[in-house]
Amino acid sequence: MGRGQKSKEGLTAKSRLSKIDFFNPKIVTWDLSSKTPTATFRPIKYIDFREGIIPQQERLIRNFPMIFKDSGEPWDLGNLYLQRYFYEAAKTSEPSIKTLHSKAKHLSAYLRWIESMQKVGHNIHDLHFPEDPDDRVTYVYKRYLQNLLRKTPQVIGLSTVKERMSQVIQLYRKALEWGLVEESLIENDPFKEFSVSVRYINSKGIQAIMSAVTTDISFRVSNSQDDDPNVIQDGDNLIPLNLNDQAILLESISNYGNRVFELMAHTALRTGARLQSIATLRISDLRDLSRKKPNKYGEVILSIGAGCLTDLKGEMKYGKRSSLFFPVDLVIELLGYADSDSAKEKRKHSFYGECDENYLFLNTEGRPFYTSHKELKDRSDPSYSKRLSLQDRVDFPIAEGQAINTLMNRLKEFIGAQHPDFRDFKFHDLRATYGMNFMRNWINAGKNPNVGVGQLKVRLGHSSIQTTYQYLNYASEVEEINKLEDDHYAILNGTFPT
Repeated sequence: MGRGQKSKEGLTAKSRLSKIDFFNPKIVTWDLSSKTPTATFRPIKYIDFREGIIPQQERLIRNFPMIFKDSGEPWDLGNLYLQRYFYEAAKTSEPSIKTLHSKAKHLSAYLRWIESMQKVGHNIHDLHFPEDPDDRVTYVYKRYLQNLLRKTPQVIGLSTVKERMSQVIQLYRKALEWGLVEESLIENDPFKEFSVSVRYINSKGIQAIMSAVTTDISFRVSNSQDDDPNVIQDGDNLIPLNLNDQAILLESISNYGNRVFELMAHTALRTGARLQSIATLRISDLRDLSRKKPNKYGEVILSIGAGCLTDLKGEMKYGKRSSLFFPVDLVIELLGYADSDSAKEKRKHSFYGECDENYLFLNTEGRPFYTSHKELKDRSDPSYSKRLSLQDRVDFPIAEGQAINTLMNRLKEFIGAQHPDFRDFKFHDLRATYGMNFMRNWINAGKNPNVGVGQLKVRLGHSSIQTTYQYLNYASEVEEINKLEDDHYAILNGTFPT
């Protein structure tokens, strides 16, 4: 919660989450052998898996989260946990600042609740674990979250409650494991842990059973809540555009007058790429694609993710790679834009300048719509931009698609003026629309639907085939609904379906 914002939950404490513009993580070693303790600071070493196995150090981290108490003092337990989490994550992969921000957001909400309870006279704090479990801070917090879910109108969703409690559990679990607090300060267990057997569908679509550890303060989300037939759950709740809406969208975005946004939408509709991947496409990627031999479907394949120029969601955390299938005519269209005077003018004001290593899509100020992992690294290397000072190379806004959200809102207003009944949609729905179109065309061609699911799984980069099967189920249901509507109108007109 930022300064001046009121809590939706009615909390009075002003505990808040802030971000350090430039954070240089260090490891502190204490020497307690003498009367005067001394501290030694040394840089954290980590391995950049995109560049090999050479240890890196002295790296500045942008927007590192820090939690502050109502008094303005840093929250020791929460901040120690966040920094240690970063250190541990850096041992095996590039740490995700987004993940860290998410953890910090939920933990700052927990601290805000604790300090709000203190303000009204409750004897409670972050290490309050008396003998009676019902009085321990973690159990009291669970009851508070349960009460929030019962409120009408609801101020917080079940998935958010589940994640908040999960982060609190992780905080205490790791605080003990990493020695962030003396065990004597935690008089009794923050929660009880026990093992359960969980049924799940693996990535190949086979049902399996695994053992998992849960707690008596965890929230559970019923699987039945994930079975809404009207949406496809693919990183978000997605609703594909039907053929009529697609025609309206393409006509409207062509008349809207923003060529960059139009091409980004075309790319999403024709490749199924996520916004992060589209916005971090490089001109050199397109040049390479133009020299490749197309497959039998008239497509050329671009590798994205770990070790590639174009970003893939989750690559930093999991080292993922995937592929995008570009129709040849789309590659030609995109390269035509890359070589246009308009695109060249934008590149003049950009970090990379006039070169094929630059982003394909830039705004009028020469900035990307999504700052790539590569740029974050390149900015620490003076050879990439001698035009910029050291401060300008480091002090810059990190884009995460915010401008696209603004463009989407304006486009929807533009469409609504001509088509008032046009449904609400988001950019990510274009990815689902690609998947839906692929399955519809595959089925209409009389091909084996299960083979089509396997093809689509590769094209959308799904880890689990169960996610891809949603597109087949959705396509089949839409076809059935269309047939029922045709039958209904046939009966009304005095004819009968065959």
